[in-house]
Amino acid sequence: MEKILYIYNPRSGNGMIKTKTNDIIKAVNKNKQIIIPYMIGASRSDFSKEVIKDINPDKIIVAGGDGTVSRVAGNLKEMGLDHIPIGIIPAGTCNDLAKILNLKGTPELLADRYASGKTKQLDIGIVNGRYFLNTFAGGMIAGVSNETNQEFKKNAGKLAYYLMTLAELGKIKPFDLTVEHDEGKIEGRFIFFLVLNGKHAGGIQNVIPEADMNDGYLDVMLVRECNPIEMLPMLLEFSQGKHNHNKNIEIFKTKKLSIDGDESIITTVDGERGIKLPCKVTCVEKGFNVIL
Repeated sequence: MEKILYIYNPRSGNGMIKTKTNDIIKAVNKNKQIIIPYMIGASRSDFSKEVIKDINPDKIIVAGGDGTVSRVAGNLKEMGLDHIPIGIIPAGTCNDLAKILNLKGTPELLADRYASGKTKQLDIGIVNGRYFLNTFAGGMIAGVSNETNQEFKKNAGKLAYYLMTLAELGKIKPFDLTVEHDEGKIEGRFIFFLVLNGKHAGGIQNVIPEADMNDGYLDVMLVRECNPIEMLPMLLEFSQGKHNHNKNIEIFKTKKLSIDGDESIITTVDGERGIKLPCKVTCVEKGFNVIL
C-alpha cells in the first residue's frame, strides 16, 4: 500500500484548500492508499526536511503556490530524494507551474489522478545553491512582486502591471549588469532580468514561448534600460505576446550563467524572496519528478 504525504498551507487559495482537505483525503483513501496530512505556513522555515525523511513517502501531493512546490522540490533535491514524485494542486496567486503542465480540475479530482498517475522527469534550476522550478528574477519588478501583499497579488499578479505601476511612480531604477553564459558575455544597464525554466511567469502566458522544462536549458530574458516613451509600446507587446522582437529585450538559451551586479538588486526565486548578486545559475536536467 502506497504512502502519500500531503503538504498544504490552509491559507492557500484564499482558504479554499482548508475546506477541500477532507475531499482530498477521501480521494486518496478510495484508491486504497495511506495519506498523511502535513500543514505548513508561508515561511520557508515552517517546513522541516526531517518530516519527509521520517515519513519516507512513496509520493508527495503539494497544495499551494509555485513557491511552496519549489520549496518541497528543493528539499527533496538537497536530501537526494528527488526520485519521490510530486503532484501539484495549484492554490497560489499565479500558479504558473500548473499552467505550464496543463494541470486542470478540482483539488479532489487532481488528488485522485495523482494517486495512480504517471510520472515525468523535468529540469530544475539552481542559483547559489537554492533550487527553483520555474523563475529566478531580478530588478525593481521583482521587488514590487516581493513586497506587495497577497490581496494585491491576487488581483494584479502580472509582470506587465508591475512595469506599468513602476513607470507611473517613476521607480524604475536601471542597474549595471554583467551576464556570462554558454555563448559569451553581455554587459550594460538593465531594468529587469528573468531566468526561466518554463513558458509562463508572473501570471503572463508565453513570456518566452520557446522555453521547455524538458530541454536541458534555461531561457534568459534581459530588459535593457529604456526611456518612458518606449515603455508603453513594450507593455503592449508584453500583453500581446510580441515582446520577443523588442529592441530593448534580449532572449537566449543557456545551460549555465553567472550574473554580477549590485548586491542591492532585489531578486525573487519562484515568487519568493531571493538571493543577493553575484550568482551562478545552472540547469539541472531531469531533476524534478512530477506526477501528471
